[in-house]
Amino acid sequence: MTDRVHILYIGNSHNEQQQLEELLRQALGDGLLMTWINNFNEALWPLEACYYDLVFLDYRLDGRDTIELLRRSSSMEERAMPVIMLADNDDHLDDLEVIRQGAADYLSKQELSVSMLKRSVRYAIERKRIEQRLLTLSHFDPLTGLANRNLFYLKLTDGIIQSLRGNKLLALFFLDLDNFKEINDTMGHPVGDRLLQEVSARLKSSTRASDTVARLGGDEFAVIATHLGNETDITLLAKKLVTSFNEPFTFGNEEIIAHTSIGIALCPTHGHDPDELLRHADLALYQAKAAGRNNFKFYDSELDARAQEYRALEQEMRYALQQQSFTLHFQPMFSIDGKNVIGVEALVRWPHKVRGMISPADFIPLAESSGLILPLGEQILEMACDEINRWKQLGLPELLVAVNLSPIQFADQNLIEKIAETLRRKSVSPHLIELEITENTLMDTSSDAIERLTKLDAMGIKLAIDDFGTGYSSLSYLKKFPVHKLKIDRAFIMDVTTDKDDATIARTIIHLGQAMNLEIIAEGVETEDQLDFLRKEGCEQVQGFLFAKPMPSDALIEWLPKYLNSMMQTA
Repeated sequence: MTDRVHILYIGNSHNEQQQLEELLRQALGDGLLMTWINNFNEALWPLEACYYDLVFLDYRLDGRDTIELLRRSSSMEERAMPVIMLADNDDHLDDLEVIRQGAADYLSKQELSVSMLKRSVRYAIERKRIEQRLLTLSHFDPLTGLANRNLFYLKLTDGIIQSLRGNKLLALFFLDLDNFKEINDTMGHPVGDRLLQEVSARLKSSTRASDTVARLGGDEFAVIATHLGNETDITLLAKKLVTSFNEPFTFGNEEIIAHTSIGIALCPTHGHDPDELLRHADLALYQAKAAGRNNFKFYDSELDARAQEYRALEQEMRYALQQQSFTLHFQPMFSIDGKNVIGVEALVRWPHKVRGMISPADFIPLAESSGLILPLGEQILEMACDEINRWKQLGLPELLVAVNLSPIQFADQNLIEKIAETLRRKSVSPHLIELEITENTLMDTSSDAIERLTKLDAMGIKLAIDDFGTGYSSLSYLKKFPVHKLKIDRAFIMDVTTDKDDATIARTIIHLGQAMNLEIIAEGVETEDQLDFLRKEGCEQVQGFLFAKPMPSDALIEWLPKYLNSMMQTA
């Protein structure tokens, strides 16, 4: 053994120390460094410092047995040094008990030899290396190098104990990425893994050395912050964590925007148990997402009731999907003069036997967060196709049907195949379907996204950008994607005749669409003044209560012929 080995000898006799050092030098070579301590109390700090490669420990020191020192050394977990216990023949110590207490080996002083020490030292050091390797595998996440769920629970348990003893706050931050699934699905798992590594680095750089940063699985992370004085300190740290995600993540020429939402639970304020704190932080995280994402929320007791309501509604939604309880209402879309019905927008409704009609504002976010938006989206398209066929059988004019596509649906790798299969099975022409995609969904300008939209366009399906003007993406995507229509968000139409900024935005969108040869439709038109403004600016299509409210299919079947006849009579 030529490597430098630093050994600590804890024993009574200077002669025994010299004899041991001589034997070890013969066994290990000139790389040996030995430190001798012959006082029980003086041995405590070196054991806790874990500075040495190996410890030789006499069973008796200052007239006391040293089992307590052995236990203290082995309790240091990954920092523990291997300990070889030395004993006289008359100590009558149970060697198996010594091993159970954490010793790497047990040797009799009277039987020491060069070969024995060489074997024992090599064995003890190698065993420690293996233990450290196994400890790393069991306690650290291999992708990010952060603490894993096992070590997280150990650190959290220890932190709670220290918090209660020292009357100091402990904060548990539970966070995930707001759009990781879409990134992973559209850009691939290798990019997703690199993003998780970069996220880990940002979390480490935004926290203190004394804090524990852990990856609990997937894109879920946790931060344990201890020894905090008040909630102001916790709020500052939470703001720092959220702000650290504002800067895009850069991979070569690709920029990825990945924000985070954080739920926070405090010890002792919100609980004294690791599972309880984690559950409360998870509830707070859900509340942060419900409040608009990219922010943080502290746990409060009302969240339990909301979470129970959420879980109950999710179960009912799963059952409603199985029973195909969802229905569609249709809101007509008109030419600017109101004479032509150019199509209808399909709007999903959930008639609940007990709760009554549940608002889409309540169940659509639930569907997206639970993953139920995929089967719901498939059912919506199937119902729309069934109604198209029904209207055809009744002799109604062909109507374009606009169907909303959520960001999660758009990220589905099987989207094209699912849509094509549904249209084929239902014998519906693609030119009768228009997919409405929100502006923020199109922030993904990857080749996969462009290819997906290009395939939809090639099938004959029209593509419209819903809520246009509310997103934050570059308008350059209008050149990249085969978009057919821009839909001006109702928020800009509401005050278009009284608010100069809204009027400017609406006017700009109309002129932009005209310049790019895109159809323009304004939604939320409710007054004649709004209609006059849009007509003067050159808007081509409108939708809103001024003309018609959303209605069930039966009502549409009755309304459409009457409306068309009335338009013919006034022509």
